[in-house]
Amino acid sequence: MTTAPTASKTEDGKPVSSLTDHISGGYKVIEILGVFLTVAGSDLLRPLGAYTLWLLIIFSIGVGLSFGFRWRPLARIKALCIAGTVVSLALFAAQIVKAPKFGPNPGVIADTLPAIKFAQAAVLPLNPTDRLMLRLEAKLKGTEQEAIDAARTALAASGPDTWHYVAEAIFASPYPSVQRIAFFEVLRRRSGANLLIETDSTSQTTLASPLSDARLQLCCSDSERGTFGGSIRNDSGERGIRGSVSNDGITIEADLPNHSGQPFPLLLKLHPNQNSRLVGSATANGESCGISISLL
Repeated sequence: MTTAPTASKTEDGKPVSSLTDHISGGYKVIEILGVFLTVAGSDLLRPLGAYTLWLLIIFSIGVGLSFGFRWRPLARIKALCIAGTVVSLALFAAQIVKAPKFGPNPGVIADTLPAIKFAQAAVLPLNPTDRLMLRLEAKLKGTEQEAIDAARTALAASGPDTWHYVAEAIFASPYPSVQRIAFFEVLRRRSGANLLIETDSTSQTTLASPLSDARLQLCCSDSERGTFGGSIRNDSGERGIRGSVSNDGITIEADLPNHSGQPFPLLLKLHPNQNSRLVGSATANGESCGISISLL
């Protein structure tokens, strides 16, 4: 009579097949972890280029090739390629959504943890402007005083070709006191420039007409007192303005020239937005209309 073969066992009494499955399962965890770490590493290198996109392409090709063959050992490779494709696709999409308007894209991880931007600026081979922008963006998300110090330092270090990128990033700060620093930097750098006043296209007030072709010329700023001067000009003439800046916004008072020859008092209440524009309202003779002014 023949007896059924007994399963081989290890010294501690566990079946060999069970031990093999356990080891195989451990390798699977390591492999999946390796895929995630590779994709995460591409995100940390995002200031240098779109490496996550390249990983997405490579993993997608791997999925296509593995589906074309039925060799059993490829099943694990196919599973890893599918996981890599899904993760890299999600991360690449998030990089696009969270991409900053100014400066290098730090990636999703660094955008979530600003301290990583300091490491990127210190370790990655970036040009001086990108390194400056990464440090600035990290500090702008800190306390108000940290953001103020960072804004002043970055503007002082920026040159004629880069200062407007720095100013645009500072305008995106949630702190009015920080935005004020960028505003006076614009006045200093663009003193005497003609800034077009754009009125709300849906406005039906009589005020919209004399403002539609008006331009502001800002100059004579005093950042310590928060005041500035300049002029407003349209087809009917030119008049001086009186401006002030506070944490509540920017106020400009002027006598707006009009075709009747008699200027009327004009009040502009504005605040900077994240697109480096002054937006708000203009009021005169009891009428108001929305306006916007591009600073850069």
